Amino acid sequence: MNDLINDLYQEIILDHGREPRNFGECEPHNKSADGHNPLCGDNLKLTFFLNDQNIIEDINFSLISQWGLSQNPSRSQITSNLT
Repeated sequence: MNDLINDLYQEIILDHGREPRNFGECEPHNKSADGHNPLCGDNLKLTFFLNDQNIIEDINFSLISQWGLSQNPSRSQITSNLT
């Protein structure tokens, strides 16, 4: 079972690498946040649009600098898809 999960995870990461999602700044956006991962050195920026009920309607990310793993952009895409 572990091999199956690992294979699926690898395929998801590769798919997001081939076809990026939610990358760049969303327009319009009314909120943003910068993040830094001290373990790998990556810096990223999230932009998102909150509606009147404070529900996220759109969210994107952009990498300010990437020093860490090549999978990190894919992980950011997957996280933003789950939001």
